[in-house]
Amino acid sequence: FWRAQTDNDRGVKHGFDRGMWLAAGLYQKHVDAKVEEQADCVTVTFKHQLALAGEYYHTVAYTVDSHGKVTIKLSYPGYENLPSIPAYGMDFKLKAPYQNVRYYGYGPSENYCDRKAGARLGIFETTVKENKAPYLVPQETGNRTGLRWLEVTDELGHGLRFSAGDQAFEGSVLPNSVYELETASHQEELPAAHFVWVRILAAQMGVGGDDSWGAPVHKRYWLDAAKPLTVTFSLEGI
Repeated sequence: FWRAQTDNDRGVKHGFDRGMWLAAGLYQKHVDAKVEEQADCVTVTFKHQLALAGEYYHTVAYTVDSHGKVTIKLSYPGYENLPSIPAYGMDFKLKAPYQNVRYYGYGPSENYCDRKAGARLGIFETTVKENKAPYLVPQETGNRTGLRWLEVTDELGHGLRFSAGDQAFEGSVLPNSVYELETASHQEELPAAHFVWVRILAAQMGVGGDDSWGAPVHKRYWLDAAKPLTVTFSLEGI
């Protein structure tokens, strides 16, 4: 539910207004599970309670078919009277050798729902290191919108392929986690990269840019907490 704050976020006191979402996702707890078996697949749906004052939940369903493909569906139902959501999706932590990134979506540079007019739809390649912009203050970076599929591989071409379900997703592949980016004040404060962090998102709010000292992201690029958010994608080995 969180993204590393941008300079624009800090300027508008985004952390004060939406900081509850940092805890909501980081400290959520599993409260229930349901198993459904079919002839060629099995689905396990986990219900998680968010670390918020009140009864708030979302679900994550994993469907494994007879060929080993895993389809994952995240569902947030929407709740009234909560601040808008920075981002909604899932993080994956991979080992460091998986440094090569190839994707079909908008690129070649990072882009966001309110900052993608200069991007084009295509198949692009990059690396985990190159995908992190060297902003003076570490922050949200490397996002791509409109992803149809995303591959993360090692030097031998082995790795994982994330494929969109009925609608494209957003995502990034970075050498640092959201929480490492959030807490560092300068690039040299970031820890050595021991992992590769893959984010698969239903959406994230815009990044703004009118100025960095108080102008908010335009409201049409917010994620209204009262509206449902869902993302479905499959996971296969390469």
